[in-house]
Amino acid sequence: MAMTASATARSVVAVLCFLVLAEAKVKDTVCEDDDEGFVYNASLQNLTVTSCAEDAAGLCVFPEVATLCCATCAEALTVCADHDDTLALINSDLSECSLAFLYGWCENEDTSFIQQMCCESCSSSNATCEDHDDIAATWFAEGVGTCSDVAVYGWCDDDDVPDYVRSICCESCSNPACEDHDDIVATWGAEGFEKCSDIAMYGYCEEWNVETICCESCSEPEPEPEPEPAPTPAPCADDDDKIVALASNAGIRIGGCDDVKSFCEHGTYGTTVQATCPVTCDSCTRRLADGKRIDELTGMASLMPAPVAGIRQKTDEFSNPDTSLFYP
Repeated sequence: MAMTASATARSVVAVLCFLVLAEAKVKDTVCEDDDEGFVYNASLQNLTVTSCAEDAAGLCVFPEVATLCCATCAEALTVCADHDDTLALINSDLSECSLAFLYGWCENEDTSFIQQMCCESCSSSNATCEDHDDIAATWFAEGVGTCSDVAVYGWCDDDDVPDYVRSICCESCSNPACEDHDDIVATWGAEGFEKCSDIAMYGYCEEWNVETICCESCSEPEPEPEPEPAPTPAPCADDDDKIVALASNAGIRIGGCDDVKSFCEHGTYGTTVQATCPVTCDSCTRRLADGKRIDELTGMASLMPAPVAGIRQKTDEFSNPDTSLFYP
C-alpha cells in the first residue's frame, strides 16, 4: 500500500532526525551550528542566507545542511512545520507551502525535500476542496481567467493537463455547471455557428472541449423522428367499370352500380357489391381498412354457375330484388 503524504513526511523527518543525532554521537562531538560553513555552502548554490538559526530549519532535509547546522536541525526535524521563507528562498514562483501542496510537490519524487520543508501542508489530510481563482489567473491562457473557465474549457477531464489543475480548481472540477456559453461560441467566427444550439444541431458536440462549452445543448437527447403520417384512405366512390366487368364475367350486362343497388345486402354477393359500389350501397364506412377494396374477389365469376343460353339481359329486369344478378 502506498504511503500517504502525511505518513511519508513524518517518516522523512524521523529518519533525518535520527541520522543527524547519530552522526554527532559517532563523531563524539558537540552538536552545534557552523554558520560560516552554512553561509559559504549556500552561496555555492546561489542562495543568500545569514545563519543556521535564521535559514536552515527548512533545509535540514539536505544532509550537508543537517551536518553544518546540527543544533538547529536536531530541533527543527522534531517539529512538523511549514517554512515558507525557505521555500521562497529556493523557488521564487512558490512562496507558500500551501501552494506547493496544491501544485502536487508533496507527492513529486523530484521534489521530495518539500515534504520536510512544508511538513505541515504536506501532512494535511483534510484539505478544503475549493477554487483558487487567483492562481488560475496567473496561467495566462487565452479565455481562462478563473477556475470556472478551466471547467468550461474541459481542462478538468483532459489527460494532457497536469493534475495540479484539478487540485487548484477542485470545486469547479468536482461540480461543473452544465450550461451553454453562447458568448464563447460567438467569438469563434464560424459561419453558421452563433450559439450552442447550432453546435448541437450540426453534430459538433464531440469536438474537443465543445461538449463542456455547450454542455446544456450537447446533453439534450436527440429529437425522435416524427412518425410518418398514416396513408390517406382512397376516396369513397363507386367503381362502375369494375362492377360492369364483374357482371360481364358472369355473363350479365349492366350499365353500372345503379343497376345492382338491390344486391347491396345480398347474402352471397352483398360484400362484393358494397365494396365496389360503396356510394350506391351507402357502405363507405364499412370498406376495408387497408383500402384494398375487393381486388382479391375478382375471381368471383369462377365461383358462380356458368350462364345458360337465353339469359335475360334487360337491365330493367334487375329492379326486381328477387331476380339474381348472377343466375338465369
